[in-house]
Amino acid sequence: MKVIRLEEKSAIVEWIEDGREHRAIVPTNLLKDGEIDEKKLRRCPAYGEDWESAMDLHTSASAVAEQLHRSGIWTKHDLMHNIRQAQIAWNSIHAADLGVFIQKTLS
Repeated sequence: MKVIRLEEKSAIVEWIEDGREHRAIVPTNLLKDGEIDEKKLRRCPAYGEDWESAMDLHTSASAVAEQLHRSGIWTKHDLMHNIRQAQIAWNSIHAADLGVFIQKTLS
């Protein structure tokens, strides 16, 4: 666990659990040498957005494959020698999902 930001009465702490980063806002009086009891930590509010709840992905694997083909990427060789083009294809196919994500997050 590490303290990301320390204020007078609260702190933002970060830890890794099951390979994922987590953050929470904890009262500073619960911190002992930069650590907090796990039971107490579970009662602290999470820090950051719950991005997963804003996700509404519509992109299918076949749509991604079709866009890669349109970009001239048909084989592993094509992919390895045209990474930039693959990124452009990937970004273009996910642009609609990003727009929906942003609208849902801001509403």
